Amino acid sequence: MKSKFNHRTVAIELVNAGKCNMDCAYCYIPKSKEMNVLHDEVVAYLESGKFLADLTELYGEDLECLSLWGTEPTLTIDIFTRWMPEIIDRFPKLHSFTFSTNFMKDPKNLLDFVKSLPRDREGFECNIQYSIDGPPWITDVTRHPNATKRITTNVKKFMKELAKLDLGLLHIHTNCKPTWNEDIIEMVGKDLTLLTDYLEFFNQLFKEIDEILDEVPKSYVSHAKVNAPFLGLPGMYTQQHGIYWGEIYKRMLEEQQKHLDYGKYPHLSCDFTGYLPRYQRILDYGREFYTKPEMFTCSAGDSQYGLDHKGMLHSCHRTFYLNDDNYVKSITNDCDNGNWDLEHYQKDRLGDIRTNMMVDIEDDDACRRFVYYNSTHHHFIKNRITIYTGLIKVMAKAGQISPIYYDDVVARTFAEYAATAYNCNVEYSLTLGSMSLIPSGIIKVSCNGMFEHMIKAATGGENRHQDTWVKA
Repeated sequence: MKSKFNHRTVAIELVNAGKCNMDCAYCYIPKSKEMNVLHDEVVAYLESGKFLADLTELYGEDLECLSLWGTEPTLTIDIFTRWMPEIIDRFPKLHSFTFSTNFMKDPKNLLDFVKSLPRDREGFECNIQYSIDGPPWITDVTRHPNATKRITTNVKKFMKELAKLDLGLLHIHTNCKPTWNEDIIEMVGKDLTLLTDYLEFFNQLFKEIDEILDEVPKSYVSHAKVNAPFLGLPGMYTQQHGIYWGEIYKRMLEEQQKHLDYGKYPHLSCDFTGYLPRYQRILDYGREFYTKPEMFTCSAGDSQYGLDHKGMLHSCHRTFYLNDDNYVKSITNDCDNGNWDLEHYQKDRLGDIRTNMMVDIEDDDACRRFVYYNSTHHHFIKNRITIYTGLIKVMAKAGQISPIYYDDVVARTFAEYAATAYNCNVEYSLTLGSMSLIPSGIIKVSCNGMFEHMIKAATGGENRHQDTWVKA
């Protein structure tokens, strides 16, 4: 893409599998038996090496970042281990390989993959994210019975074996990502004392990982201690979820301050909230917010695209599988995951997405139209902020969110944040029919306490609406 259509594009999200070994409660991919067929097709595509030809067609030698997306990467990681010498040879500028795994499988194949990575390429890094949502009373519910024990056991085993390797110049970056859905937010919101158990769980896990990695040069293996829960999206959040989330966020900030004051949780990071750094970015680089909006938006359809097993270019991984009629038919008929309003897949929205957000890489004219269409999401951020502001004020007037958001400045402040922190053009096109809109559930869960506490934490209460925020 950098050489053919868009000089900014240097990264790709490559489809890595067609099925998963789990069915998490909040996963954005509806599951069905048809995925077994999809998986066989993806495996055949990867085994054949055609993905290398497709990537070369798109990027030439300019590919810099390769990430695996779709479902569970450990189901096919062995294929990439075998192809790694060719990947490294074809793309001399490649310096980053990334994927997220649930760590439900023994990590042996992950270690074999790490061993296949170049150890003599300056600056080359492998980023591995593992998913665990908290103690067993969370993870074993949202993911799989006994998932917590299996994940933590495999993560620590991976770290122990990783520590034994001579990595040369290779950098390995790891982190975890906790995700909460509506049920967990309600459970914790009703009993905030559960947050202590949540934080102590991660403090103990990270302590054990720290002890394992103590002997490893810090510059070559890192473990980012992410313990802040993130919202499962798109979700179906209500006003009450927003009230609970606001109280959870407030308590997390209080625990964070205890940590900063006297090291209550010595093995956790200094950020217990996850979302605050995103707002801090706006404060730090605000002068470039409207002149370089792509700095603040998702990379999808801008510096990064997705590539599937059919040679189709996507805005990002979010639309993988949605150009397969049999899969779409299967999820509309037999998928019972309550996280999904399956009407979205039955309406013309899917047709619009297939037209505008996925194209054949062999069709140059379609690719140029695709690039322009996706660029509008990043370059016309003022349009989205104006629309968001109006919706926020209407919801405040209707009593669905805190009344302080009826104020123009307050409403626009959150609109600017939402246009960057929650900017998923593909998801919104699928669920709402337009990439310029935002789900009302995201506003409800954010504007009933959470964002007010974030503003006070980011500014110390020193802003035009200080009294208003405090009263909220």
